[in-house]
Amino acid sequence: MTDKKCVFCDNYEMWRKNGVLINQGTDTYAIWCVTPSVPGHAIVIPKKHAVSFVDLEETTRDLDFAKKYPSMLETYMETIPQTFEAIQESIKRDPERLANFYESLRDNPPFPAAKEYAELMLKHPALRQVPEGYNVGFNFGKSAGQTMEHLHAHIFPRVSGEKSEGIVTAMRNFLSGEVELGF
Repeated sequence: MTDKKCVFCDNYEMWRKNGVLINQGTDTYAIWCVTPSVPGHAIVIPKKHAVSFVDLEETTRDLDFAKKYPSMLETYMETIPQTFEAIQESIKRDPERLANFYESLRDNPPFPAAKEYAELMLKHPALRQVPEGYNVGFNFGKSAGQTMEHLHAHIFPRVSGEKSEGIVTAMRNFLSGEVELGF
């Protein structure tokens, strides 16, 4: 994946072997987020080390290649709804899977904040509910909150009955200082 230290590149094999992956394709994979905002919060990651969408497209600039195969960017974007469907199926099949993940995260956090987030998720009323919709978020650049120099999308599953704020409204509230938890 890359020679540079990168949590997404360095831990992929371990996550694959430990069954932490929610969804996986030829060029992409998805994992549960260890600092979740809502139950089922997942991260979709390209296997190729890429900081931005442009990095994904550089591999498919050859026109003959591009005519035969979908670009890595197309494949990556297709993985987002596929991952949401995998989240829905996972919760339908085993409603305890997500709770078990958060219990494990609480008991063996990779860093202290992960324990706090896991405890919040274990108390969340939507923990065992099958989500019906989702929001997607990307952070590009430090000023936008990007903390990992590897492209990744956040999927925020949503259930009916919870505060149904879209991304635009959530950002307006955040920027105005009017942020409150949805539960």
